[in-house]
Amino acid sequence: MRYVRTALLARRRPREVLVVLLTAPHAERPLSALLTPVRATRLVLRPEDVGGAAAWQTLVRDGFLRVLRRDAACPADAAIGPTVRASLLAAEVPTGAVVTGRTAAWVHTGHDDGAALDLTYPAGRHQPDRPPGARLWQGPLLHGDTAHLDLVPVTTPDRTVVELVLHVPAPVPAVLALARGAGADLSAARRSLERRTRAVGRPRAREHLDAAEAALARADAEAEAGAAVLDGPA
Repeated sequence: MRYVRTALLARRRPREVLVVLLTAPHAERPLSALLTPVRATRLVLRPEDVGGAAAWQTLVRDGFLRVLRRDAACPADAAIGPTVRASLLAAEVPTGAVVTGRTAAWVHTGHDDGAALDLTYPAGRHQPDRPPGARLWQGPLLHGDTAHLDLVPVTTPDRTVVELVLHVPAPVPAVLALARGAGADLSAARRSLERRTRAVGRPRAREHLDAAEAALARADAEAEAGAAVLDGPA
C-alpha cells in the first residue's frame, strides 16, 4: 500500500489528508478502510485534492468530510465562516453583480446547501451576464448594503432579508437563520422595505416579515418558559 500526502493551501489551522493509493493486493478492500484522515493543510477540499471523486465521496459518506457547496467540502470538525463560503463563489459571480438572496443567506450563516446562485446589481448599471442557472435581478443597492468577503460582493444580512422577502417564494427559514446567526435586524429590514415605494410585491414581503418576527417571538417565549421551569419557584 502506498500513501500520498496531499499538499494543500492553508487558510486556517493546519490539517492534512492522507490518501491511500490502491494497489492490486488491496483492490478488494473497501475504499473507506484505506482512507486515513489525519491533519489537513487546506480547509476546502475538492475531489482532486483527495485522490478523485470516489475517494471524496467516501470521505463524505463516512463523515470525515462535510460538504460545503457542490464539490467543495471541509474536514468534518472544521469551523467555516462567511469568508470561506464566499470564496467558493468567486469564479461564478460576474463583474458588476452582487451575491444576494438565498446565496447571501448561505454565505452569512451556512443555511441550506448553497446550491442556488442569487445575484443582484445596482439600478442604473449595465446588466451583468447571468451565469447558467442563476437568478439575477436589479435592486436599488445603497451605500452600506454590500460587504466584500474575500473580494466577493455580498449583500449585508439586513439587506439580504429585504431581498429574500421580495424575491424568494418561501424566505422565512433563511430570514430566521440570518436573524439568529448573522444578527440581521428585522425591524431595520422592514424600514428599508417601506422606503422602496416602487418595489413590486411589498404586501407579500410584509407578510413574510410578520411570519419571521412571530416565529422569533414564539422561540423567545418558549426559551423564557423553559428557563423558568429550570429555575423553579422563587
